[in-house]
Amino acid sequence: MSIMNINHLLDFQLWTNELIKNATLEVEDIDSKSAENIRSLRQLLEHYVESYDYSWLKESEYKGRMENLHSMSLQELLAELDRSASKFYEVMKNISEEKEVQVSKDKKVTLSRGNYILLHTDHLTYHRGQIVTALKKLGSDGVNLDYYSFILETL
Repeated sequence: MSIMNINHLLDFQLWTNELIKNATLEVEDIDSKSAENIRSLRQLLEHYVESYDYSWLKESEYKGRMENLHSMSLQELLAELDRSASKFYEVMKNISEEKEVQVSKDKKVTLSRGNYILLHTDHLTYHRGQIVTALKKLGSDGVNLDYYSFILETL
């Protein structure tokens, strides 16, 4: 994938975030859970923000991040999503060709810039699917977060 296409994946992430934020503002009770072993919409959103943070925050700054997110209002949490995603976007546009990534508690790998952005986009796609499912369970029509729709809308 060329650099231009890889940067397009960063734009795709920001586009999906806007759709998620708009849909989230239309539902009530983001703290309710449909089952005990299922995260609430709020918990999913917190983890979604955390997924951006993980890629650019220093480990010392990352500790305690979830507690901060737990205490935020919905508006603050959505603003934090914007801030964290924008920071991720800025960092990714400016990193060198390789990035070391912690893939488990005891394993790091070095990925090319393009592979790292693809890995991150893919991981967030998984979480966006969870968020859309939670939105639908709360009565939303859901949102179409497909890359195909992004291409049609933005090109």
